[in-house]
Amino acid sequence: MLRRASRAIHSVFELEDFAKVRTRAETQNASLVTRSPVYSKPLPQDFDLTAIPHEFSPPPTLKHGLDRLVRTDGIYTIDAVSKAIGSDFLRNITAPSAEILARFPEYTPPSRDKNLLAAAKTNGVRYVTGSSSITEELMHIYFLLSNFKTPDLTGLGRNYDSRWMMYMSAYRKPTTFMLRKLAPGLYAVDGDSGLVPAMNQDLSEMGVVLEALLTTDESTYRRILDPKTTMPKEEMEAILSGGHSHKMRKVGNMVVRSQIDCESASPEGEKFVFEIKTRATAPIRYDVKNLKLYLDYQIKHRSGVAESFEREYFDLIRSILIKYYFQVKMGNMDGAFLCYHNTKEIFGFQYVALEEIEKRVFGCREFAETVFRTTLQIHQMIMDEALKLFPDPEMLRIGLFSDFRKEELIITIEEFDEKFDWGEPKTAIEGIEDEHDYYMIHHPGKRVFSLRMHLFPFLNGIYQREPLFFEPGDRLEVRYDLAMRGVMSFEEYMYFLHAAYKFDTATFNKDFTGVWKRLNDFHVYRRPLHLPRSGL
Repeated sequence: MLRRASRAIHSVFELEDFAKVRTRAETQNASLVTRSPVYSKPLPQDFDLTAIPHEFSPPPTLKHGLDRLVRTDGIYTIDAVSKAIGSDFLRNITAPSAEILARFPEYTPPSRDKNLLAAAKTNGVRYVTGSSSITEELMHIYFLLSNFKTPDLTGLGRNYDSRWMMYMSAYRKPTTFMLRKLAPGLYAVDGDSGLVPAMNQDLSEMGVVLEALLTTDESTYRRILDPKTTMPKEEMEAILSGGHSHKMRKVGNMVVRSQIDCESASPEGEKFVFEIKTRATAPIRYDVKNLKLYLDYQIKHRSGVAESFEREYFDLIRSILIKYYFQVKMGNMDGAFLCYHNTKEIFGFQYVALEEIEKRVFGCREFAETVFRTTLQIHQMIMDEALKLFPDPEMLRIGLFSDFRKEELIITIEEFDEKFDWGEPKTAIEGIEDEHDYYMIHHPGKRVFSLRMHLFPFLNGIYQREPLFFEPGDRLEVRYDLAMRGVMSFEEYMYFLHAAYKFDTATFNKDFTGVWKRLNDFHVYRRPLHLPRSGL
């Protein structure tokens, strides 16, 4: 009752009063109405999600007895696992050489996936993409849709009550993606990693190797990592079949490809699939460029602020767990199997079910379902709008940033006359250290258009200005307005790209750093579980 009362207190408009408010507002100076649902439009309801049947390689299964951990709760330390299987094989990680990494199947961008292109033509859609290529965009749309709601950290120890609950800064910064023309009327959504090689490239490569460790038997894995062993590419692809195991889904006017990492079966014999996620320890993630300095950091405890699984889970909830949700949900998967490590040693495993992810990120499954559909729909609306501004382009770079201070989604659109690439492999170019240098040499004064989008969530008919408290049985209606901001100044766009591609410890321009108000940490008005009823 208190929650519903607070909704009424914070309400500004109700849907049934729209006609009266619109009439009154039209008699006033329109320039004074900067952010109001009065002139907004309802989000269309006709948005379908359909699985596309197709043939694909069966995903692998977990080896070394790890399959028994799937769909179970809790942390399983490496000591417990090693004791159960009678071997320390899983504990130590062998750093792969460039020669060994070359054996693994390369990632195929959506724009180069022939199967994805064929599925798009068969289903008559406008866009194709991979689930990992759009998760960051969906995150920014969700931030605005939920009024910058922070995740649910209920149940963690008292050490975390005074810590910030908002999403970490690296996940609030702008994001960009490429919209590439494949054929007349057909475009691919590819990720955009920027000019400078990604700082987490070493961790990404390590993740590929660790997935092989968890899904192949000991003798096969030793063959893969032995440089003296000759292994034909066909054999390697057969061993690592999971890299070619995908599901496809028709989402509105887009076909989305989801990679399936692993498969298991319930006691009743029902098969299900899930993600494998390798998670480096906290100090390594904070300072990836200098990860070798933190190889002595170990996870030794179940709880605590440092060197604990609790700290890793705390960071997980405030960072990448929302991305896990979109990927798991898109692939119709059951959850994610986590492997905690420091690139030198594995410390433990944890299975996080989809239901747990939904509770932590959104509060309940019903709100998660609504967010999934709504964010995908808005994402496609943004691409449609970009193609109205630039009909039949060869390529567009589109950027998104959910601005807390202005309560709007900033959208940048940059056109390229030809297919653009930063260059592969990414190597140091003389005189070019970042995107500003690159643009000054190749695209000085480049014109970039900017739009802004406002979202107006109505919960049970009441307009919400505070973080959304959606409960089972609630009804959410979303209205929006989308308008042109104009031409972005060259310097402003450089700041935008700089924030999107890398997050510096000292950033002089604060426009795109994703600052949220401190008060938002406490949007979940709750009493910590360890406090007595007579407490706060």
